[in-house]
Amino acid sequence: MAEENEIFENTIVFTILKYLSYFLMIITGFILTKFLGPAAFGLYSAMMLVLRYSRYSFMGFFSACFKKISILKGKQQLSKLQEIRDNTFAPSLYISLILGLLLFMSSFMLRYDTDVLIALRWVSILIVLQQIFSFYTIYLRTDKLFSLYGLVDLIFKLLRLVFIFILIWKFKLNGVLMALCLAYVFSLLFGIYRKNYLYHLTFSFKKAKNLFLFGLPNTLFGTMGTVFTSADKIMIIAFFSRTYLGFYSFAVLVLETITFIPANIAIVILPSQLERFGANKSKDNIKNMLVFPMTIISYLLPIILGGAFIFSEPVVTYIFPEYLPALDSLYFLSLGAFFLSNIFILENYIVSINKEKNILFSKLFFILIGVILNYFLIVNGYGIKGVAIATSFTYMLYFSFLIIYSFLALFQKQKIFREIGVIVFPFFYMLIVLKVISLYAHININLTTDFTIATFKYAIFLVLNIPLWLYLQKKTSLFAFAYTYIRKMLRLT
Repeated sequence: MAEENEIFENTIVFTILKYLSYFLMIITGFILTKFLGPAAFGLYSAMMLVLRYSRYSFMGFFSACFKKISILKGKQQLSKLQEIRDNTFAPSLYISLILGLLLFMSSFMLRYDTDVLIALRWVSILIVLQQIFSFYTIYLRTDKLFSLYGLVDLIFKLLRLVFIFILIWKFKLNGVLMALCLAYVFSLLFGIYRKNYLYHLTFSFKKAKNLFLFGLPNTLFGTMGTVFTSADKIMIIAFFSRTYLGFYSFAVLVLETITFIPANIAIVILPSQLERFGANKSKDNIKNMLVFPMTIISYLLPIILGGAFIFSEPVVTYIFPEYLPALDSLYFLSLGAFFLSNIFILENYIVSINKEKNILFSKLFFILIGVILNYFLIVNGYGIKGVAIATSFTYMLYFSFLIIYSFLALFQKQKIFREIGVIVFPFFYMLIVLKVISLYAHININLTTDFTIATFKYAIFLVLNIPLWLYLQKKTSLFAFAYTYIRKMLRLT
């Protein structure tokens, strides 16, 4: 029970800090969309995609460091931790330097617009800074220092916002990328000041090779995850202009907002899952760490999903009118967010029991399904709305596969579909409630009236969701647990 309390407390603190970070991200996103415009924002999204994929050039060392250290802690073999850090950090640093240098040099040989080539040069620097920052946060995660991890991330988001606000006026996209570099440097200095680790630039080739092989399956799994969640953007880059990528990226911002808390829950519980399974290799030992968070996510997520559906139209119409073409994509991606949020937790479980290599080809299959569906809807004239439909449908298919695969090892066959039904019921209940609420006509009159109508609809939506919350309390005692924790915190203050 003590570990569950620790996970809950870490989740609360980490989520609060991450929400503050995400609030800063929303402001940053507002500035980017307003001052860059759809075309430049599309190019920015493409550069962030390059940066995201560059993380997987480190060939398993990220995964090996995180997973191996967590497992060793579960076995109480603490004397080997520094050795793991040394033989993962140094080789990945050298790889990032080589990759950054190659990208920088290639920018002088490629035939693209000047703004693209200059952006690539900034990205070549960001690859190295991102690698160092990522390793530092991995160390914090393995030590379960989630308050410091969240604080470092908050400092990074704050500095990024400040530097972007200062530089975007004169330097536009180049100023944005320059701001990212400065934010990485100063937030790292803050983190190292609060909690420093030993960094050695020498390593054992043999031990690094073994760690590379240990982390490779998880890296391939993670790389496929990145492809899985970014294939939609790649298809838009291939078939549409930067402007349409900018429209779609706006809808993706909403998707990321919805999945924000589930992603943080997954981050917090993974070290504990790895430690617990590493101690005795028992799946039943981490069963609650799969079912409990999925139940919470499924029954509370409709609060955010409903808000996204109800408020999106007036927000986009009156605040972001230039992004009106993204509205349909936003609706469909919001539906997919329910399944993507649970995918985070299911994949955590699969990584914890060391079965990620068993489903690599299955994951590749769903990526191909997504690409085929995207292509079919694009060529049939559905545009970026078709991309959102295909993406959300693929999320649903992959979720269905993962939950059946995971629950087969945890429940008797006659109980599997009942347990799955408990998880997915809130999604269908939410759709029915939203359909009932939509019967009230929403006429575009003016900002004040439309937001008043949307607020009234959302209030009705929340009231109709009370049965879900009552069932959640009955099944998990979450609200009672939260109430006890809040009282405890108030007594401490």
